[in-house]
Amino acid sequence: MAYLLSWQAEVYSAADTTDTWRLNFSESIGYDDNLFRLSDNKDSLARLLPSGASKTDVINRFSVEGLINYKVSRQRFLLDFRVDDNRFIRNDKLNNLSANAKAALEWQIGKYLSGDIGYRYRRYLGAFTNTVFFGKDMVTENIAYLNSRISWDPNWRIHAGIQWAKAAHGAEERSSWDSQSIGVSIGLDYISTSKNVTGLEYRLTEADFPNTELSQDTQIDNHYMEQSVGASLSWQIFKKVRLDGRIGYTIRDHRTFSSRNFSGEIWRISVDWEPTAKTRINLAGWRDLLSAPDLTATYIIDEGISLSPSWSVTKKIALSGKIYYETQDYAGDPGLIKGISVRRDEIFGGQITVHYMPRQNAEVSLSYRAEERSSNRLFADYVYSSIFASATFRF
Repeated sequence: MAYLLSWQAEVYSAADTTDTWRLNFSESIGYDDNLFRLSDNKDSLARLLPSGASKTDVINRFSVEGLINYKVSRQRFLLDFRVDDNRFIRNDKLNNLSANAKAALEWQIGKYLSGDIGYRYRRYLGAFTNTVFFGKDMVTENIAYLNSRISWDPNWRIHAGIQWAKAAHGAEERSSWDSQSIGVSIGLDYISTSKNVTGLEYRLTEADFPNTELSQDTQIDNHYMEQSVGASLSWQIFKKVRLDGRIGYTIRDHRTFSSRNFSGEIWRISVDWEPTAKTRINLAGWRDLLSAPDLTATYIIDEGISLSPSWSVTKKIALSGKIYYETQDYAGDPGLIKGISVRRDEIFGGQITVHYMPRQNAEVSLSYRAEERSSNRLFADYVYSSIFASATFRF
């Protein structure tokens, strides 16, 4: 279900930072033919699906979204929020109120020193994709951060930051994945006369899981330290082609369970091409570590590729789509039983969205998405499709 929430965030465009204030109301309704991401194996459905629960469902969502953007001299205050009332027609025990909010101050002192300080809050229904828990698990995330930049020369800048994050699960059965982390970073950027940016950065993160995980009658402490060093670039290589990327090396050490350690290359590259004034194509590839409160492993090695085209058909009609392929190795969850290979999933999916804007302050959209996952673990495979229609009104 977390996917459905994030999907809607894509459907509704982010608030324009030039606005002084903004308020949106939206209503959406959708259908999901495999809400709990269950395997097509009939034994799996009979064994896993809770009594009274339905594999398919219709979801209704009413949303309020707002923005306050206020600038005083060289300082800017931003408040961005969204609240969703989510209703499930068949699985009504999952009904919930979700939220996403951010408050930030973009500051500048003198000619050379600038940065931002902020706080982010998120509350959402935990995903069912990688769990065997089908109850209502409201996950709460709190993040506080401070970033600073020193630009002593038009072509050079140093940046540093610190971030604290905490995630808590509402369901007791998922409490072993409650986490708290603190991370710091420092980097150096070179900005060319054509505004292309090349940088180096070092990151250090320490994460703690206050409630130990129980696996095969063994209590596991998932505390880890992670270090990463990498190079990044953001280049306008041609008038209509932009290249963004990062390549680095990451080391993650677990305090008590060394078989979950990781060291290796991490990278992501993205190319944006605008062949015409009305079309845009994004091609991306990556190898990354996924870490999130919804995962059943401390991390997943995710490798993939995606193609995302968009087309402004007319002033009022736009089309966007995405097709992707991923492989996911659950290296952060090797298990305690010798001879069992690491879980590996393959995911193939795509989505398409039609946007219609009859007026400047109104938008209607229709989205369809389908995904198939295969796995070397029994009952971890699934196939699903979903369709959502929404209407947004801006004030």
